[in-house]
Amino acid sequence: MALILMLAGACGDSGDGPEESIEGVYKVASHTRSLGDCAKEGAPFDGDTLFKLSKKDGVLRYQTCELADTCHDPDPSRQFKQRDGAEWTGIKASATKRRETCNAQLAERVASPLNGDNIQIEVRQYTGEFAREEGQDCDEALIIANRDALSCHQRDIIKATLFEAP
Repeated sequence: MALILMLAGACGDSGDGPEESIEGVYKVASHTRSLGDCAKEGAPFDGDTLFKLSKKDGVLRYQTCELADTCHDPDPSRQFKQRDGAEWTGIKASATKRRETCNAQLAERVASPLNGDNIQIEVRQYTGEFAREEGQDCDEALIIANRDALSCHQRDIIKATLFEAP
């Protein structure tokens, strides 16, 4: 629940002391995925090999890379928009209206520096349906408010080491 409150807060830097930069190109050391259970770490998963984190306009952007100098365009669904100390958080929420319900998808992302030049990115994805009042839009605020009605779809934990500093 603390993560949701943090994500629902104001966007941008929180101003909690000096910012530790986590920008750079990272080499993935391990990637695990758990399907249907967001409480446990899952089995090894073959995902991205290299990725780049770069900050622009107060947003930490994630880009996949073939090589350290050939990275793809940033993926808006993988952005981190809020900084709390050294951690960056992001949320992507979408839903469709169905009569008196919202059919929702929610992804919560947290990028945390680990010891030295290491980083961990954790992504939890939820799906489900919840009731809405007539006239309510199935917007991000309503999805976050009904987060407990959603079920875990998958949890990814990516641990990586700085490959090339910016």
